Amino acid sequence: MPRPVISEATEISDLDACFSVRFDVFCIEQKVNQDAEFDGLDDYCRHYLATLDSVEIGTARVRPLDKRVVKIERVAVTRTHRNSGIGRRLVSRALDDARKRGYSTAFLNSQVHACPFYEKLGFLTETRIFSEEGIPHRGMRKTL
Repeated sequence: MPRPVISEATEISDLDACFSVRFDVFCIEQKVNQDAEFDGLDDYCRHYLATLDSVEIGTARVRPLDKRVVKIERVAVTRTHRNSGIGRRLVSRALDDARKRGYSTAFLNSQVHACPFYEKLGFLTETRIFSEEGIPHRGMRKTL
């Protein structure tokens, strides 16, 4: 059975694939407003793409907040590939790369249902529940 490939998306075609996964997961499935999802910050981020047999199945982006802190954002896995370890591999790759680049802390806003997933990756909850695009979230942080 082929193993998914996690790579940094640097080519336009790979970035388009990342955006397509995000659109399907967030805008179509979760009804997030497209203007909120595509917030104008993508040019300032690193993007990661998960593929299986050359088909895009997941993505994540990493945005530097300052010289020490990155924010993990837009982690999305297509419905048919959820609960298969793709999200864990995407986030782990993003964290490893951030650590290698000298960042010491990663922050994210997790949808509440996904908090246990991030806790397994070593993130600690640090905020109360708040709403983003009508979806309950909590802020979480991890030392790299």
